[in-house]
Amino acid sequence: MFSVFFSRSPDPMWLLDPVSTRIEDCNPAAVRLLRAEQPGDLIQRSLGELSPAYQPDGRDSARTLSDWLASPQRAAGARLEWTLRRLDGSRVRVEITGVEVPSTDSTRIVLVSRDITARHEAEEALQESQRVLASIADNLREAVYRSGPDHDLIYVNRAYLRLFGYGSIEELRRIPGQNLFSQPEDHRRLKSLMVETGRVQAAEVEFVRRDGTRFWGLFSSRAIRDSESGDVLFHVGSIVDITDRRAAEQQLRQLNQRLEERVSERTIALQLANELLRDEVQERHRREKVEHALFRISEAIHLADALEHLYPLIHSAVGELM
Repeated sequence: MFSVFFSRSPDPMWLLDPVSTRIEDCNPAAVRLLRAEQPGDLIQRSLGELSPAYQPDGRDSARTLSDWLASPQRAAGARLEWTLRRLDGSRVRVEITGVEVPSTDSTRIVLVSRDITARHEAEEALQESQRVLASIADNLREAVYRSGPDHDLIYVNRAYLRLFGYGSIEELRRIPGQNLFSQPEDHRRLKSLMVETGRVQAAEVEFVRRDGTRFWGLFSSRAIRDSESGDVLFHVGSIVDITDRRAAEQQLRQLNQRLEERVSERTIALQLANELLRDEVQERHRREKVEHALFRISEAIHLADALEHLYPLIHSAVGELM
């Protein structure tokens, strides 16, 4: 029964001497895994010979394998991630478990392996991607963070630490979230908005640094949800320091106000000047009319030959002044 299972198993299997670690038998899946032509290409070779001298993490392959085979952890079913060297020189990443089986003269170990090369490469690619993203985030000027469903911090970039004046994310985790806000009500309001809508877009908020100083930040955040359940997996967000911008805007508002005050003062002064000029023009016009009337009266006195002729001329001159 065991021999049928051994030969037909889709997982590569080896029958191993635990002392010498030499292969005494292997199934067709093991032959294919190591790209051999027949079991005889592998039998009587030690598993150490079919491994690189050192594992990727620097461990000595022969010593590590021997220690693992003799360990209680292996006997208890512990798995070992291992790199094998195929006969063509290429390498394959496997996960190995070992089970003791009795034989006529001594105990043998059946190793069952599973090719995890694709999984391992995917994990390495993911880790590399995460390292690249972390590197990019650490070189951004904006403060970037990631928090869990309950808003506990998972990651912050260097700009975030600099902005708040902390040395590490561990320090930040010890601080209640509302303590980073100048107004605790802002913290409650933004959390409620995240629950209701799943995002906050460019909210201007005053924050508090570690040393107690305050700054204004443009706060944005978004909830990332599970595509099936809709549950919040984590939050991502950013804070842009806008303290200088707000100060510049305040200075601009003050400048505009002073300018408006000056324009208003100049307008009032101009109105007064116009009124004075108008009064002066009217006064000058009145004097000219008086002078003209006096001239006509004087002329009438000299030219009139009788009083009955003089009175109408004087009356006409005086009438022009009315």
